[in-house]
Amino acid sequence: MFSLSHSPSLRLNRFFNQIIRTQSIHTRRRFLPWKPRHEHNLSQRELLDRICRILVLQRLPLIDQLHFDFSDEILDAVLRNLRFNPNPCLQFFKLASKQQTFRPNAKSYCKIVHILSKARFFDDARVCLNELVEICVSNCSVSFVFDELVSVYREFSFSPTVFDMLLKVYVEKGLVKDALFVFDNMGKCGCVPSLRSCNALLSRLVRGGEARTAVLVYDQMVGVGVSPDIFSVYESCECVL
Repeated sequence: MFSLSHSPSLRLNRFFNQIIRTQSIHTRRRFLPWKPRHEHNLSQRELLDRICRILVLQRLPLIDQLHFDFSDEILDAVLRNLRFNPNPCLQFFKLASKQQTFRPNAKSYCKIVHILSKARFFDDARVCLNELVEICVSNCSVSFVFDELVSVYREFSFSPTVFDMLLKVYVEKGLVKDALFVFDNMGKCGCVPSLRSCNALLSRLVRGGEARTAVLVYDQMVGVGVSPDIFSVYESCECVL
């Protein structure tokens, strides 16, 4: 007697039905939305991991669901962990800057400046450098800013381009003494000032009546291997005349 239960076509149908059900289950699991747990007692490590994951996934609005207070420790830890991911770092730094009861400190600014400069986000890096200098004009010395940038530079092993950018910012703001400090010390980090920065500094000094200092700067720039152009020579001649 032939049984329908053993029919090849029936067994084949059952096989395909099982595959369809299995695929359906996996498909539903695959596209389930990822949601952060609404916990108020996350450990510092768990909170940091959660923040970094959200930032890397570019789901910034989910940060608000983590229930934490911004702090220097959290911001610095995120910047340190994601230093090779400039976009998430910049997003989180901007978010931190918009908080009502928190503002990034100078050390955090030094970190984000290095991160952005390394990624060649020079416009964003200049904005942050300008903000850093404005914050520090009345609160801390140029040596503090410089030393902190050196500390981050050594920790991250990033490009020393930041120091030339800092020199430009001080010159543009007319903070000549601070600019001279950076100019004198940037060689310790293996950074040679750009010709453009040197010319800007020379111009500031000449127009400020500091001809002797301008001559010393000219000699120093030549000594570190910066080849002067016509503008540099003109400014040095202005000092002599």
